[in-house]
Amino acid sequence: MQISSHCQTPIYVGDKIMRKFTCATFCLALLLTLFSTNICAQAQDTSDQAERESLRGLPGVYLYVSDLDADIEGSGLSRDQLQTDAEAKLRRAGIRVLTQEERRQTPSMPALLVVLNSQKIKQAPAAGGDDLYSYSCSIELRQMVSLKGKPSISTLATTWSTGGIGFTEASNIRRVRDAVSYDIDEFIKAYRAVNPK
Repeated sequence: MQISSHCQTPIYVGDKIMRKFTCATFCLALLLTLFSTNICAQAQDTSDQAERESLRGLPGVYLYVSDLDADIEGSGLSRDQLQTDAEAKLRRAGIRVLTQEERRQTPSMPALLVVLNSQKIKQAPAAGGDDLYSYSCSIELRQMVSLKGKPSISTLATTWSTGGIGFTEASNIRRVRDAVSYDIDEFIKAYRAVNPK
């Protein structure tokens, strides 16, 4: 991400201008994130193994991409593009993309959900730059699970997930598409780790 190039630029947020959007604030937030990430790394490894194991034996996944914000669609990104890109990646990796009917007939009812949220940040006219988008992408595998204490009770639950956040200029909206593609690759790696070809 190229955040630093925008750190001193006044940005419109509604009718107000943020004049003190400094790199120091961003750097502090980044350091806190890195520090907390290191503390949680060992616990995350165990969690990652359990999440990967939840993918073992799945015959494929039903893929659903949520609707996008109108602003980001206006900049040239569409739900259909993301759906087509993700389906193609899954198929190239040998992961079957289930129809809605096939999903219903599969006991675990696996569904891979792609949710992209975005917010347009209007640049100040004096800055002369592109509008910016902040975005978050989350990808979740949901499937039917049984409660350990009451195996007769089943419910849909997220058993694997990944995601991230970022910023991009409106003229470089391809970066958002690439971020979704990266997260689909992460799912493919996790799936293939427990379901080798």
